Amino acid sequence: MKREAQSTLSVKGQQALDQYAFALKQVEDLSMVTVRNYLSDLRQFMAWCKWSWHEKQDEHPFTPQAIAPPLLIRYRTYLQTMLWLKPSSINRVLMSLKRYFAWVVREQPIQDDPTSTVKFLPKEATTPQRLSNDEEDALVAAINARGTLRDQTIITLLLHTGLRAEELCSLTCKQVHVGKRNGATLPCSLFVARSKTCSKMWRKSHGHSR
Repeated sequence: MKREAQSTLSVKGQQALDQYAFALKQVEDLSMVTVRNYLSDLRQFMAWCKWSWHEKQDEHPFTPQAIAPPLLIRYRTYLQTMLWLKPSSINRVLMSLKRYFAWVVREQPIQDDPTSTVKFLPKEATTPQRLSNDEEDALVAAINARGTLRDQTIITLLLHTGLRAEELCSLTCKQVHVGKRNGATLPCSLFVARSKTCSKMWRKSHGHSR
């Protein structure tokens, strides 16, 4: 069943969706976009349940009590193998369903959360994308024109040393050794880079005039 071809919900399914919509809009401090996404994910799941039960000739309306972990795992597999959604998109749907059933456990007579044992998919490994020379020049020009000294220092360090974001965030003043001739030297565990530009920017950002 394609997402765009889903049937209408049962009366009880629509009532359950409306109750959750009211709770999200009246109780939770969420943006309208976030509410719409939560409700869309839940509606898609409800419609898939109706279709899945119909395929098995097991017709019954949607109720939270009718949902068990195996059904949720089948839905996760459906999103992955039939709709070809990325792990990040599937995990977002699972998060929406986990949020819904957590609310159900709090508000309705249901003892166990069926999503508690359903795991998220591992994140996809992504290949780092290198900026072209033109892109680097445009980034530096924008930072120099509108960025603060802190912003300029961060971008300069990233471009001249190859540091990753988490490495830059953990970098301390004691780890940077500034020399008049060799520029700034970073620990070997992070990479070693001798750059007069880095040295100059680092000195400025830490109140050194020379």
